[in-house]
Amino acid sequence: METEDAPTDLWFSYIYIHNPPAEAVTQRIKFASLQKRFEMIAHVTNFVFAQGYLPAKYRPHVFWETPCGKRISECATVDEVLVAGEGVSEEKPLRLVIG
Repeated sequence: METEDAPTDLWFSYIYIHNPPAEAVTQRIKFASLQKRFEMIAHVTNFVFAQGYLPAKYRPHVFWETPCGKRISECATVDEVLVAGEGVSEEKPLRLVIG
């Protein structure tokens, strides 16, 4: 359920395990530009691949982490993650780990 104070964006960075020196790219998903807000982290993952931000071959090799490195379940709700303060700004993006 979205409240007036709910974050309007989700920030995340791509982290490549097998290429650590690769520059981390931070991306923002604006909820206002979507037809329907994502309910689960799995929906965000599906969106990333559906939009072509990553090649489909990486789909089985990705997972989400908090900025501190704690793994996030694909079943976690987006609201739970945002309320915890993760992924709410460019300075504190979620990490989409690829590897």
